Amino acid sequence: MAGRAHAQDLSVNTYRQKLIVIRQSVERGQLSTARQQAAALLKDRVRYGDAFVATDGTLLQRFAEEPHREEASRLLARLNVVIDELEQVVTHGGSLEKAQPNHTLLEQLQVDQAIDLIEQGGTVGGVPLEDTSLSGRIRQWFAKVKSWLRNAWRDVVDWIRDLWPDSRGSSPSGQSGTMPMVTILIIIVVLALSIGVYFVLRRSRTKSLPGKNAVSVALPPARDDDPLSRSDNEWERYAQELASAGRYREAIRAWFHAVLVTLYGAGILHYRKGRTNWEYVYSLSPQMPWRQRLIDVTQRFEKEWYGQVDSTLADHAQFSHDVKNIVQSIRTGEGRR
Repeated sequence: MAGRAHAQDLSVNTYRQKLIVIRQSVERGQLSTARQQAAALLKDRVRYGDAFVATDGTLLQRFAEEPHREEASRLLARLNVVIDELEQVVTHGGSLEKAQPNHTLLEQLQVDQAIDLIEQGGTVGGVPLEDTSLSGRIRQWFAKVKSWLRNAWRDVVDWIRDLWPDSRGSSPSGQSGTMPMVTILIIIVVLALSIGVYFVLRRSRTKSLPGKNAVSVALPPARDDDPLSRSDNEWERYAQELASAGRYREAIRAWFHAVLVTLYGAGILHYRKGRTNWEYVYSLSPQMPWRQRLIDVTQRFEKEWYGQVDSTLADHAQFSHDVKNIVQSIRTGEGRR
């Protein structure tokens, strides 16, 4: 991989120190510096005993995109979680298996994850979303056209008045002589815009019609990004459909979501919006016999999804095989008391 040409192998303590440096840059308001530090750290690996794992790609990618100050402040809370967990690992000699959970932090996470019951008849607030549907885009486009026409009308009137400087002082009959020209110009503009709208709509319909070889599994990206949008069995079926269509990279993500949803359903993990994959891994008990396998799967998922590589059939076959083994262990209660 060309992107890994200058990657470094870091100890757990060195990785933690680099995260602390990023935190300090954000706290000082040096977001550009934090972006460069996070982008460089994305390429590195961390040694855990005899194994190597990728750095926390999900969290570092957010910092590498140089978020605004408010978002960066929110990301600091997640960064602190990772730093605290790594401190536990360093304290216990760099071993994930010996690291003790941070009970204070876990209690705070449980409070954050608690969901208040909604009273009957109440309403649920939310963040207003931009209407990205075809009809919504058309309405926005017409609103812009309306504003443009209003400004164009003023410009045309001023232009005509400049052509006939004496029109302000002319008789009503003189003023009426300019109106046909204005009307003709407006008609031409409206016709041109109508033709443009017609071709835009026609092209949109053509693109939306499924072709002979179209895949029925294509769904809105927003749903595919949300693990809770499907059950674990639905994610497994969806992953197989994506793989059949040759979309191996997306299929690998679907398999990974199947693992997460299985863990949610078993009560081993608790979903929290914005939490990173590695935060979930760090929160798992070392007593889970499949924990190391989940670490390996998480590392490979981060590489396939965030490493900008083209996943192959062989990559998908190995990944799906390992995921099925982990899911089977979870469903049979392996390692649970």
